[in-house]
Amino acid sequence: MDGAINNRADIWFYTLISCRKVNGYASEYVIRVNGNYEYYPFRKFVAEYDMDGAINNRADTPINFPLIRLADVYLMLAECYIFSESGFDKDNAVKYINKVRTRKGVNMPEINNGTPQMAANTKEEVFERLRHERTIELAAEGHSFSDMKRWKLLETLNGPVYGIALYNAYYTRVVTERDYLWPFPLSECEKNPDLAKGQNPGW
Repeated sequence: MDGAINNRADIWFYTLISCRKVNGYASEYVIRVNGNYEYYPFRKFVAEYDMDGAINNRADTPINFPLIRLADVYLMLAECYIFSESGFDKDNAVKYINKVRTRKGVNMPEINNGTPQMAANTKEEVFERLRHERTIELAAEGHSFSDMKRWKLLETLNGPVYGIALYNAYYTRVVTERDYLWPFPLSECEKNPDLAKGQNPGW
């Protein structure tokens, strides 16, 4: 863990709330819960210190939680250009992903900026860039499950779910085809037998 922290210090400390390393133990970088090292708390949307006097009541916070952000809108539009019925539009898909990456205060390298590591030309390559961008841009904002469901990729999440303690899984996630759609209610199927005949898969 030490090497990862030292090599990515800015990302680590701007992203996570963590105490200082004490007595040489890397575990001091994480927060203890019930005596165990459980997780890394995000700084995102968390009020720290007194925000220049703006915080005078810990039951409240001057930070608003956004219901929708322009970055999310741009990435949804890029997704539309990737999966458009009229065909894959690489230029516009990349354009709107880059709007998120290159905005003021972020200044990440553009996709297809001429360097090999930033190249994305096929539909599959641009989609992978979109997935990555949504993962890091919208982290901890509640989008991931809906994204994976929309992309029909929920099954890829199956398996043990760990915290930072990789030896102890919290639970095992099991997703099947039927989890993409709710069933028609039994009460409605009893009223309309034809509805029951077309019940959603797996139900």
